[in-house]
Amino acid sequence: MTGLSPRTTYHVRLVAANSNGTTNGLDVVFTTASSTQPPPPPPDVAVTGLKVSPSKFRAAKSGASVSTSAIRNRVRTRVSYTLSDAASVRFAVERSSVGRRVDGRCVRSTRSNASRTRCTRYVRVSGSFARTRGAGTDRFTFSGRMGGRALKPGRYRLLVTPAAGRTARATFRVMK
Repeated sequence: MTGLSPRTTYHVRLVAANSNGTTNGLDVVFTTASSTQPPPPPPDVAVTGLKVSPSKFRAAKSGASVSTSAIRNRVRTRVSYTLSDAASVRFAVERSSVGRRVDGRCVRSTRSNASRTRCTRYVRVSGSFARTRGAGTDRFTFSGRMGGRALKPGRYRLLVTPAAGRTARATFRVMK
């Protein structure tokens, strides 16, 4: 049987007929469990169309990471993205630095691995912020500040991670 309500008692009469036309019945009483099925897993949320525009800007000297004010004098930038489903999204920033390729990984440069091949290594900047949004396009003004501090001049990437889904990345540069 399908479509039964949880924690409900049902009274059912089972009837069977034989070849000569006589019927026999059996009364059955049962109660369904508290949950008929486990809850479905949360859907994977896709972040698409992530864009940081302009990709070169100066960080604001004060204020929050997310601002409602418009872009002025190349201070601050506009971040836009599209969500496939409603979700809480976490934003973090990584700073690029020079690393060395060791055993297939990009690791911090040291004296012992100085002769190895160069690679770009990303190091997480302290601080993050979250936004809960519905499905569709969202945009906001990013001030270039994380963890209460302005990002230093250099190359960075913005990480956008939904509660259930893959991380999307976009690069940007903070100018002097």
